[in-house]
Formats: sequence, C-alpha cells, structure tokens
Amino acid sequence: MKTNFPTKKILIIFLILNTIVLSAYFYLFSVIKSKNEAVSILENVLGGQVSREGELKLIGSSLGKTEEERVLIDSFFVKEGKSGVADFVEVVEEIANLSHVSLVIKSILIKKQENLSVVENINLGLGVKGSWSESVYFLKLLELIPYKVSFESVYFEKNKENLMWNVNLNIKVLKLSDN
Repeated sequence: MKTNFPTKKILIIFLILNTIVLSAYFYLFSVIKSKNEAVSILENVLGGQVSREGELKLIGSSLGKTEEERVLIDSFFVKEGKSGVADFVEVVEEIANLSHVSLVIKSILIKKQENLSVVENINLGLGVKGSWSESVYFLKLLELIPYKVSFESVYFEKNKENLMWNVNLNIKVLKLSDN
C-alpha cells in the first residue's frame, strides 16, 4: 500500500495545482475581459470625437467658402435692430426725393414671422403725392431696391383740384430678427 501513497500524493498535488492554475486563468480572463470592454468604450468615444472633429472642420471650411454668398443673401434683408429699420426708412425717403414726390410714412409695424425665428416682417403704410409720372417712377424705384419688397396694396386717387395723384400703399419688407 505504500506504493499507492506517493501516487495519491502526486494526484492531490496535481489537483491542487490544476485548481490554482484554473483559478488564475479565470481571474486573468475576467481582468482581460473587463480591460477589453473599457478599451472598447474608450475607442468608441474617441472615434466619435474624431468624427465630430472632422465634421466641424468640414463645416468650418464650408462657412469660409460660402462667406460671399451669405453676405449677398443678408443684403436682401433689412438689418437687425432699430437702426436697420431707420436706415431702410431713409432709403425710402431718398427714393421719394429722387422721384420728386412728397412722402408721408403713415405706419411702421414690425411683426415676427410665424414659421421663422430669424426673420421678421416690416409693414409700412405710405402716402405719396405727386404727378402721375413721378408717382409711378417712385413705385418703380421702390420695387428695384435691393430688399425683398412685397406690395400688399396700392391705391391711386387723382386730386382734381391740382391734377396731382395721391398714392396710398402698404409694403412688406423682410428684416433680420433681433434674436
């Protein structure tokens, strides 16, 4: 029976060593797995940052390339603020002077557009008095100014006493919002 004893001892030692090795294997496997998951998360975050940075560079270059077009588009709108409205009214008054008509600004109403937060409407009520050709010339010049002008209504009335024409009109112009 003594010959059996060293075999049992070797078998027990072998089982203990196998248990230790398997425990170490599972421990190292779980550590590697958790590190791998952490690396994967960091890799995804880094990939998102790199793609976002690439998109920002693309947007930045696009903004630079479209600068002239954006300035041109902005020129079709009355500038934001009260000074933009005042500048536009001065343009209308200058057109009246060039046309040799008398101009009365009856109303100015600034109203936000329902669907757009960056654009507002300026509604102007105007009264113009002059000869037929001067009044029509005023309307032609008003139509040609470099703003988006819409004629909402135009009424001509002939004054029989002095053969002058009274023109009442309402126009709408787009203005960049103050927001």
